[in-house]
Amino acid sequence: MGSKRGLAWGAMCLLALVTVPATARASGTELGARWTAQLGSDAADLATGVAVRPDGSVVVAGTTSGTMPDASSAGGSDVFVAAYGPDGRRLWVRQFGGAGIDRATGLAVDAQGDAYVSGYTNNRMPPGDSIGAGDAVLAKVGGDGTLVWLRQFGTTGSDYARGVALDATGNVFVAGDTNGTLEGAVYGGGDGDAFIAKYDASGDLVWQRQFGSAGDDRLNGIAVDPSGNVLVTGVTTGALPTNRSRGGKDAFLAKYDNNGQRVWVRQFGSEAADFAYAVAAGANGGSYVAGYTYGSMPGQTSSGNIDAFLAHFDANGNRVGVEQFGGDQAALANAVTVAPSGTVLVGGWANYDVTSTSGDPGSWHAFVLAFDAMGIRTAARQFGANGMEQPVALAVAGDGSVVVATSGTLATDAKPAPSGMPDALLIRFPALP
Repeated sequence: MGSKRGLAWGAMCLLALVTVPATARASGTELGARWTAQLGSDAADLATGVAVRPDGSVVVAGTTSGTMPDASSAGGSDVFVAAYGPDGRRLWVRQFGGAGIDRATGLAVDAQGDAYVSGYTNNRMPPGDSIGAGDAVLAKVGGDGTLVWLRQFGTTGSDYARGVALDATGNVFVAGDTNGTLEGAVYGGGDGDAFIAKYDASGDLVWQRQFGSAGDDRLNGIAVDPSGNVLVTGVTTGALPTNRSRGGKDAFLAKYDNNGQRVWVRQFGSEAADFAYAVAAGANGGSYVAGYTYGSMPGQTSSGNIDAFLAHFDANGNRVGVEQFGGDQAALANAVTVAPSGTVLVGGWANYDVTSTSGDPGSWHAFVLAFDAMGIRTAARQFGANGMEQPVALAVAGDGSVVVATSGTLATDAKPAPSGMPDALLIRFPALP
């Protein structure tokens, strides 16, 4: 059964669960979507990032093990980037990589409509050069799909870029983790450190920062607030500076200023394992973190399975509230964004019906939940046909419409059979309340 707790932003609230028919999970059109798009090769294709450009068009990035339409494979797995018009018509597809394993992990777009993709390679990703066992990647793709520049960077060990964000002046920030020591940085100790790197719009490195505990530290999400501060979130198995460990694995949120100076770090979680996967900047310098937990977050009660959570922090890193939600089956959240209206949107996937109190365990399906400023859940959408258990990415357009990127299949008459299993999927909804 789904949770009925309200998101406690300083006060207890009753949860308003907006239900939609269970059959809506099988069809984007039945959900009232503006449009849906399915993109795939003859192999597995995973969407891992999505963004809306200023003109309302959509860019999606991900990883393919095959050959995308109108593209060519470089071997192994490749990065793909595709653009769609405001009406859902595909404009172009770009596929690039090397002979090994190449993956896209995040996506951001600037005011000119250019896209920035974070990722990973275990070989050489042209025009970059291999540095260690695995390298972080940051690439800029122009508005027409042209690869403008690519930076392959890291240590002689293993390095992984897991997210990317932009500030208002076009600087690019990439977050990830390393088990080496980046140039100009100091190793924090343990099995691996988190890192943040700042690049200018031309792809020149401005600074790198590395931090960690005596355990293993990983950054999964990054955002930039309106003041240019950098927010990063992830998972640690140790105790980060000025913090203490709460369980085997803890979530954390850190804030850095635009010059790379650490402002604060907050480690939080339950007595069990906790995973933070995404962060979004909110109003008045605040932020929202989404993830999942195996225990009970402060002031919350575990459903007995894996629960998703949404945590709210103020500008000083004080936790304002946290909501934990799940059912008899598992719910995992790995995306969060804030709409122009202030609505907080959480994306993830679950193997029960999050739109109903009936439970209905079954295949994994992607979901989007909306919360208002008081922390009350106002809308729920869940969708998919044959099971979607891949990551979800969210973006909001200027008109408030919501774009979801995930992987799987959609059972709609208007869409052809998938090329491979799974395919990359895009679903654009009107603004959620």
